[in-house]
Amino acid sequence: MPQRKAPPPRRPYVRHDAAWRRKRRRQQNAVTLAILALILLVLGFLIFLITRLFSKPKEPSSGNTSSSGAVSASAGPSSAGASGDEEPSSALADMGRVARTRSDLSSGDLILVNFDNSYEVEPPGLVSIAGAKTSDYGVKNSEIQLRDYVIPYLNEMMADFRAATGIGNVVILSSYRSVEYQRGLYEKELARTGKDYSDEVTKPGYSEHHTGLTIDLAYIASDGSWPFYDGQGDYGWINENSWKYGFIVRYPENKSDVTKIIHEPWHFRFLGPAHAEMVQKSGLCYEEYMEMLKKHPVTDPYTFSGDSGSYTVYYVPLIGDSAEVPVPKDKTYTISGSNEGGFIVTVTEN
Repeated sequence: MPQRKAPPPRRPYVRHDAAWRRKRRRQQNAVTLAILALILLVLGFLIFLITRLFSKPKEPSSGNTSSSGAVSASAGPSSAGASGDEEPSSALADMGRVARTRSDLSSGDLILVNFDNSYEVEPPGLVSIAGAKTSDYGVKNSEIQLRDYVIPYLNEMMADFRAATGIGNVVILSSYRSVEYQRGLYEKELARTGKDYSDEVTKPGYSEHHTGLTIDLAYIASDGSWPFYDGQGDYGWINENSWKYGFIVRYPENKSDVTKIIHEPWHFRFLGPAHAEMVQKSGLCYEEYMEMLKKHPVTDPYTFSGDSGSYTVYYVPLIGDSAEVPVPKDKTYTISGSNEGGFIVTVTEN
């Protein structure tokens, strides 16, 4: 039987499909690009680390103050009792702490009382003005009271006013009012106008007169009448200089949209000489001034240099029911509640 001839060996399989070759090249290119991107990412991260490691931190800038009493805020902790090259955390670590609670919010000369912030606390240290005043001014009756430590400032202001003008007929018409007394005034005003609100008489519980830190002025004319006190003419001396004695015109012109009270040239509020000067020279009403202070924490305080001295001021918000207020260990300071959510620390720098 003839033997079958073996078939020829098969040639290796080679695909000549063009589409398949293009797909293969795209896959190889994608892998190459991914590897390059990863390398660039690693290099960029290394450059970033090296830059941060060897770059010098920017020192906090300090505010500038002028002898005329111009105000500026410093950007670092140096004005809060620490050297300018310390970090804020280090400056805070070098400060003491004073505990304050929610009940302390209504204590101090800087409390804000207005349509949004009530005050129904019995103020401490009320005394009759009649029993402590000088002969340079009068008082409507012996029942009108003011906080005891404010009266020396009032006496000095009225003595200087009389020395400057020769006028001694100014009278303290009103000062401290209880909530109940204010309620009577408010209801009488609504009955008079027929309105359900008043922009001339403050709601009971929301009047600055509850604080014992305010005075309303009047004067007695030669015929015995009590003309409207407008702070004009010779009497303008009081309105122009009251800040030197710690008082501000609480409701200035062109600010009634903020204060919600008409301009009252007869109504003065005691803040103390430092903050009265700051408010006066800032051109702000007290609501605006308080909002400005709230933007300055201990690490970015507000600094001021003027006739009353040089000061660093910062705001500490109350979180919860208590706060640990940072204070300098080697300088004189005061802490006042704001009556609206925090505390204002005023540090005397000289």
